[in-house]
Amino acid sequence: MWNNLLGTGAFVMVCVAISAGEPTDIRPLQPEQLSWNAVTVAAVQMMGARGKDQDAIRQTVDTVIEHIERAANDGAQLVVFPETILGNVSVEHPEVQRILQAAGAYRIYVIIGCYEILDDEGRYANNALVIDRDGDIIGRFSKVHPAVGEPPAFWPPQPDDIEWLMEKGDGFPVFDLDFARIGILICYDGYFPETYRSLALNGAEILVWINDRLGSVEAYHVKSAIAHNYVHMITSNWAHGAGTTIAQWPVEIRETLTELEPGYIVQTLPLDLLRYVRKNPREFRQRRPDLYGAIGFDVPLWEQYAAMGDDPPVPGSAVWNEQPIRLMPIDVAAPVERQESMEDGTDLSRIGFRMTTPWMNGNLELRFPEVLQSSMGFHFLDHYIAAIEPIGSLETWPQWTQHAETGALSYEAHFEEGISVKGLAVPRRDEVELTLTVTNRTEAPISHVQPNCCLLMGGAPDFNPRHDLDRMFAVIDGGLSPLSVTTPTPDEMGRDPWLLLLTPEGAKSFQGPQDSGTWWRVDQIAEENLYAAISRDERFVLGYTWDRWDLTMMTNCGNPCFHTGPGPSPEIAPDQSYTWKGKIYLIEGDFEELLARYKADQAKWQKAAQE
Repeated sequence: MWNNLLGTGAFVMVCVAISAGEPTDIRPLQPEQLSWNAVTVAAVQMMGARGKDQDAIRQTVDTVIEHIERAANDGAQLVVFPETILGNVSVEHPEVQRILQAAGAYRIYVIIGCYEILDDEGRYANNALVIDRDGDIIGRFSKVHPAVGEPPAFWPPQPDDIEWLMEKGDGFPVFDLDFARIGILICYDGYFPETYRSLALNGAEILVWINDRLGSVEAYHVKSAIAHNYVHMITSNWAHGAGTTIAQWPVEIRETLTELEPGYIVQTLPLDLLRYVRKNPREFRQRRPDLYGAIGFDVPLWEQYAAMGDDPPVPGSAVWNEQPIRLMPIDVAAPVERQESMEDGTDLSRIGFRMTTPWMNGNLELRFPEVLQSSMGFHFLDHYIAAIEPIGSLETWPQWTQHAETGALSYEAHFEEGISVKGLAVPRRDEVELTLTVTNRTEAPISHVQPNCCLLMGGAPDFNPRHDLDRMFAVIDGGLSPLSVTTPTPDEMGRDPWLLLLTPEGAKSFQGPQDSGTWWRVDQIAEENLYAAISRDERFVLGYTWDRWDLTMMTNCGNPCFHTGPGPSPEIAPDQSYTWKGKIYLIEGDFEELLARYKADQAKWQKAAQE
């Protein structure tokens, strides 16, 4: 089936693959296309907008237009942007129209991703928009394979996953531009070799693979795809990942971006040699489709493992070691600022990251920190409370840096009143090491600097025991005891209990009511600065601690979340710093192992502090 979507004066024909099981009717390329012996293309790695944040969408489009102009000035005929960077928009959105105008003004093809809003009922799709030289949308590709669940076992999906709810693509169209025939795939589509082959068999000469991922677009996928399918490839990714690439058949990576930062590449790809080998392809001419029957059918391969248990590999196995804890930064393109019209508790932009493991469903989140205060006052609070107003603001919103090999995350933030914060999170096999450093850039000493870091469990079904106090633990009477032995239930309180559990120092000096209307203070003493939770299947244990204790440890069983500090700093002189150490444990085992690791870490930290 062929659709001709013609822009004014444009050379545009869109070839759409016919339904599965039917042969594809390849239409010859036009003389104008065949007159191109080579083509210059550009690819952009950048941050983008999430959701419907209008400021973020506007800022993203400003950057997109800058790159359109740059690519055109470099002689590129096509510029490729990442998946979903325009956020949730309809094609009638004024900012989308600005991109169309820029494409028309610079006479360049543009491919760009968004969650396209399809109708007033809220239907949407993860789409790549194809924009021609006249600034018209001549077609779109809808992501076929939703990336749902967590690796390495992507099934079953979470029912509220944004991609599980989207409208999914139902084919692999190819698009005739005036210089070549192209095909598009989006992120997880690239993990299915059938996608590359379908696009190649439908006539694509250049594949465009757009992404929004934390890791790097894998060179081995790119090389394998272009070698087997006689195509060139352009990939793009968000700047919290890497791997934006221009690759040439048969296996040449012409240029790639390896750092987790914004970037731009431009290269010229030969078309004459590619077309010569595609016209004389020994591999394609010797295909035996009559023998490939399984490829066109839904084969339940997993059933051959029906007699195998469902437990994941144990820690220490080769599979486990290859897939340790993964950290994912919470990127903020346009910070949400305080507004007096907000209701208490409204989320503001936060400095934080998420973490997951091969065996975990969903992810945990650490707000790093959620609150920062000192003897000067409140410096930072990532949710709106009318009665608490920070004394200043961030000079610029911090950007995360992720180490490509270790997966470690770091950032540096500077507050207008003269305090700087550095955060570092390093994933190990079953732990995350945390470091927070505050530097006094003022001309006077400051004291009681205290970052409060919230570990949220709501996004991890394994560890989100809402209102289940029997699965949340603190050290009482020498061992980890469930909070149900100390904490009032929601029925007893008439609301979700937010708990202040006293530490030894807090038992001596904490001042405050037992029930503030928000917090319930339990006068029983937590003997160690450790909160813990146990997974639903009781195989895995979560622990959270910091080296410096506060007067209380906090938790909200309704979220649920844990706060174990850090406690306040001593006095920090001008141009001096203070550092806290923390740890998140995600271990297979029992509470004895958790306590042993916790005590070893506390002893190590105390020894280092004394030295």
